Amino acid sequence: MLFKYQHGFILTVLFGLCTHYNAVAEGEEKFRVEGRALVYGVRTEEWTPLAHVLLDGEEHVGFVRLDGSFTVNDVPSGSYVVHIVSPVYRFEPVRVDITATGKTRARRVNYIKTSEVVQLPYPVQMRCTGQHSYFTKRDTWGWSDFFMNPMVLMMVLPLLIILLLPKLINMNDPGMRREMEQSMNMLNPSPEIPDVSELMTKFFAPPKSQENILMIPQDFWENTLWTDETQIELFGRSVSHYVWRKSNTAFQKKNLIPTVKYGGASVMVWGCFAASGPGRLAVINGTMNSAVYQKILKENVRPSVCDLTLKRTWVL
Repeated sequence: MLFKYQHGFILTVLFGLCTHYNAVAEGEEKFRVEGRALVYGVRTEEWTPLAHVLLDGEEHVGFVRLDGSFTVNDVPSGSYVVHIVSPVYRFEPVRVDITATGKTRARRVNYIKTSEVVQLPYPVQMRCTGQHSYFTKRDTWGWSDFFMNPMVLMMVLPLLIILLLPKLINMNDPGMRREMEQSMNMLNPSPEIPDVSELMTKFFAPPKSQENILMIPQDFWENTLWTDETQIELFGRSVSHYVWRKSNTAFQKKNLIPTVKYGGASVMVWGCFAASGPGRLAVINGTMNSAVYQKILKENVRPSVCDLTLKRTWVL
């Protein structure tokens, strides 16, 4: 029972506070903010239908009349920043101070020094400062951008030095030549250290394995048997073909290749050859695997060696 009485007492107090707040709010005097928006050189009928007035964000909202004037009603006393929002034009905001007695003044907005007052005429005159820029103009390319590129400067400057240095220095002068030789010797004081050109030559030189191949005698190659497998297509080719033709001539007979439905047949063959001529040719039936390959080598390699008259030291 005691809990019910306490609960009812709390609700009664809250209801009384809300009633008192509403009475105070209804009794507070409201004012209005007036002004005019100006866009020079443009008729007001062209931009006013899309513009509206905001006080401190969207706390108080008003609209711009066709003649450019505006009024925001039911504004309590305080300090407000007036904005005009338009999708085309920008307007400089203005701060409006309203006292409890209804006195109103306009001043310039200063977010850094809020206490500084630069008074403006009232009703406020909101002037256009320009149009909104929704797109950024693309930078144009010029020859100066090309020549000021660091990579281009790194290539051009050494080239200019190479071209102009011989003209500035007399290379026939023995003293100058001796001085340059001494400078080069200072760069490489130890003869044991390889020169840069020597290092580059070794770096780009072919590997020793290629040199060894070139040193193999001709008798070795004449006594070598080479083998390989290939697929021979009986009709057409399964690879793509490309032709040079004029436009609108794709279906001319000379630009077409006959085909077979579901593809043409093919034959897989094994063959061998040596320096003295070709060896035997074997047709592979079915799928090539280890057993089939060993059978082909057993039946065709030795007879081919005998037919080609290779020496006992022949190489496969």
